[in-house]
Amino acid sequence: QGGRSAPARMFFGHSLTPGTRVDLVKSAPCEGTLLLSNVCLTSGNKGALFLHRGDGQVLTAAIVSSDQPHARLQLRIDTADGPCTLEARHGGLDVLGFVEDPRGPRVETEATESKTAGKVAGEVKATKAVSSVPAAAANQKVAAKEAPQKSAPEKAAPQKAAKQLASPIVVNGQEFIPSKQWNGAAPGMAFKKGPKGLGYYKDTPPKAQVGGTKRKAEEEEQSGSRKMGTLAGGLKFEVLKAGPGSAQTAARGRSVQVRYEGRLTNGRRFDK
Repeated sequence: QGGRSAPARMFFGHSLTPGTRVDLVKSAPCEGTLLLSNVCLTSGNKGALFLHRGDGQVLTAAIVSSDQPHARLQLRIDTADGPCTLEARHGGLDVLGFVEDPRGPRVETEATESKTAGKVAGEVKATKAVSSVPAAAANQKVAAKEAPQKSAPEKAAPQKAAKQLASPIVVNGQEFIPSKQWNGAAPGMAFKKGPKGLGYYKDTPPKAQVGGTKRKAEEEEQSGSRKMGTLAGGLKFEVLKAGPGSAQTAARGRSVQVRYEGRLTNGRRFDK
């Protein structure tokens, strides 16, 4: 594939301080067509670039600031048309471009550009192919690390279930069954720490005192029918024996000591 020839290009660049001008025809490295492509703010908060043509016209070429210090230019100036100057105002400016020398040697551009584009495309393709290999390897490593973590709870589940399903306590008329922990309710047994250590003890209800039944019957005969009542908080009570008339009457702010005992739904006894 053949390329087309183009005029040789020579670099052009000039720095302008605020209020100064540059003659483009005299500053050009050679005669030809001057193409100005970029301007940059080098000092000050803002800057303006003006083009003074040979016919007296003044054109605003670019305005830049500290927020946008760069600007692209599309100025095409033929040095054969006569004097033409650039002026910087408000700030320092750098102007860049190139000069096309029509009398200089011609260069092939299209073939060179196509070769360069093909080389860049090949490098990009090779880079993507190489970069995909580490990415795939990294994904495999991550998947391998996540797999054991996901399976760990599944393995732990049977152990937890086995711990929860402990063997029930079998009672064969024993007075005491040692156990380091409570393994469920056992009929006729109470789990507690006693003289033989921690474990299940035969549950023996408290013995009634001798003569207690007789005294209770006598008290019922003396007091007549029992008195039932409900306090303001909803607590129900029963008067087993009326106190003497000289006894103090219960009032707000007074306190009593009470001892009670009972059995939980799981068979364990408690007392307070």
